[in-house]
This record gives sequence, structure tokens and C-alpha cells, in this order.
Amino acid sequence: DGINDVVSIHDFDFVEFRDDVSVHLWAKRDVLSGPAVLVIKGAGTRGGVDIPTAFILKFGSRVSPVGDGSYLWGGFETSNGTDVFLVGPQVSDRLFHHYAYVRAGNIHMLYLDGVEVVNRSFTGRPGSTSGEALMIGAGPSGGQTGQPFEGTIDEVQVFDRALTAAEVERIFTAADGETAYQISAVVQQGNIERTVSVEVVVRD
Repeated sequence: DGINDVVSIHDFDFVEFRDDVSVHLWAKRDVLSGPAVLVIKGAGTRGGVDIPTAFILKFGSRVSPVGDGSYLWGGFETSNGTDVFLVGPQVSDRLFHHYAYVRAGNIHMLYLDGVEVVNRSFTGRPGSTSGEALMIGAGPSGGQTGQPFEGTIDEVQVFDRALTAAEVERIFTAADGETAYQISAVVQQGNIERTVSVEVVVRD
């Protein structure tokens, strides 16, 4: 129903994503508030033990990833429990956008619609998330409890390498098949003439 649906992929341990990683997707928000998880690997607790986050893309407030707001967040949690997050721009519309998080060496970055919007260097690497599911649309129990994304998420891809800026741009450009047409019609009734204009948007 686009409100609290979750995709949970438990068999996702062919790589732990503790080094370079890229994750990207398209999403359209129905509710412009947060916190709301787009995609996450790890997080939460199990048996009273904190589980680190290998990577996350989500919405939060301007100052907190768990706050109420429309700011794009991405990052991970190191093996010693330190949060390493980036905060991107505010997304305040209900249109489809392309979101990407890339970690390359000791630098990670966020992309919005094919353009890098923030990057930062860091120290450390994510803790082990072996046995933890990749989740799309909400977080697991514990630190990222619930936080469901209300809207549509499409074409999620995860890579065990860092995509280049050119690759992210190409993904956005190739999939952005939106074309707008302005259609005008003239209607005449007796001596009265009226023009009606409609914009039609076509997406591939």
C-alpha cells in the first residue's frame, strides 16, 4: 500500500559491504516528513547486542538522521559504534528522484538526481553485519525501529564497489525518460472562443 511495506532480503551475505560500496534507487515520497528509511543493511539489536550499520539511505531532520524532516542522509556505523553520516539537501516535493550513496576508500558521498551533493572523508570502517538482512522501505527493530518510507521505491541496486561520478550520472540520465508536452486546444461556442492548455508528462 506504499505506507508500511518492507522488503527484507535475508540471503544477502555474499559480501559484507565493509569496504567500498554503492547503493542507488529511485523514490517518490507521499509524506514529506521523516525519519524514513529507503534502504539499509544491518542496524538494530539482536540478543541485546547492538548491530552496526553497513550502509543506509534515509530521510531525517536537518540535524539528526532520526529526526522528523525531509533531509537526505547516508552513511554507516563503525565497528566501535561511531556514526559516520552525511546530510544532504532537503527534498520537499512528491516527485521521483534518484538517490545514491557511494563509499570509496576513506571518502563517502551522496548524489541527488545524478549530481554529487555532499562528500566527506572518514576514519574506520563498518562493523560486521553478517547474518543481517538488507531492508528496503524501513529499518529493522532496534536503533532504526520502523521508520517506514511512505511512497514508492524502485530499481534498487547495490554494488560491492564504488561507482564513479560519471557512472552515477549515466544511470540517472539513462533512466530519466520524462518528457513534457504542452497541448493547447481552442474551443469556440458562438462568438466566444476559449483556449485550454494542458501539460502531459510521459515517462519511459
